[in-house]
Amino acid sequence: MVWAFVKVRHLLEGLDTTLVTDHAAIREVLQSSAATQYSARIDKFRMLLAPFLERISVHYRPGKEMTNVDPLSRATWAPASQLAHADFITALQAAIAR
Repeated sequence: MVWAFVKVRHLLEGLDTTLVTDHAAIREVLQSSAATQYSARIDKFRMLLAPFLERISVHYRPGKEMTNVDPLSRATWAPASQLAHADFITALQAAIAR
């Protein structure tokens, strides 16, 4: 997420941004005060996001309710090495259709 904000910084500066995530803890991290102590890694991410923090609205949505996720990341099937090629293609098409 931090990478994406930094990469498209020129498009987001000055805009109200809504972040919909299935990571509940990130909401607290992004909306906490600067005085809250976190690890150095999280502090670095907060520093990179500092120009956006006032304009980011974080909404939590459980992963099962996310309808716009990559279907391959949600696919559940046997490893490709255990499937015949045709079975793998069928399983892949079924996962994409979900």
